[in-house]
Amino acid sequence: MKSKYGVTGRQRLIIQVVNEFPGISAGDLAKVLHLDPSTLTGVLQQMSQRGLLQLQPDMRDRRRLRIQLTTKGRRMSHMAVGAIEAAVSRTLSHVSPAKLKATREVLALLADNLDRHADAETLTEQATSA
Repeated sequence: MKSKYGVTGRQRLIIQVVNEFPGISAGDLAKVLHLDPSTLTGVLQQMSQRGLLQLQPDMRDRRRLRIQLTTKGRRMSHMAVGAIEAAVSRTLSHVSPAKLKATREVLALLADNLDRHADAETLTEQATSA
């Protein structure tokens, strides 16, 4: 991704989510990406400095940031669309239905495990900060 489009996989995903949800808050973006908001802050600032994102304070709550794509970010969104999706489609077109079913089951278990792990980390952080 970096060599072909000039953005990392994470940055491309941010661009795609912001393209889908213009004006999304940084906190909501972190939730969608299953990232800690502090992890996202530096990436958003870098992308803003590169002219891909516009970060604006929320008019109702100045502590929150609203995120929009710039013209350059929108172009990047259109350029990168399909890069990963096409590779996944090409790969999956050669996989049997039984293997696809097994893959779905494994990925669902993985997603569930990641969600539970993230929830446990959140509870631990809340307990230590209280």
